[in-house]
Amino acid sequence: MRKISLNKGIDDLEWEEIRTCAVMGNVVAGLCVQKRGGIPSIPGPEEVEEFMRVAATGKHTEIEKLEAAN
Repeated sequence: MRKISLNKGIDDLEWEEIRTCAVMGNVVAGLCVQKRGGIPSIPGPEEVEEFMRVAATGKHTEIEKLEAAN
């Protein structure tokens, strides 16, 4: 997952960086509303990466492990 540098002002961001921020923000928001609570509902980086990978490939890591074992 590509991370955005926080050392830039908003006027210095490229369009691709702004798009990445928007996509990641939507992923985090989508994952947050699936759980109860405030802080406990915030997903970790691994959960965000897995969600984005599944969205891109259509496969979960656990399913891939099972398929590889067979």
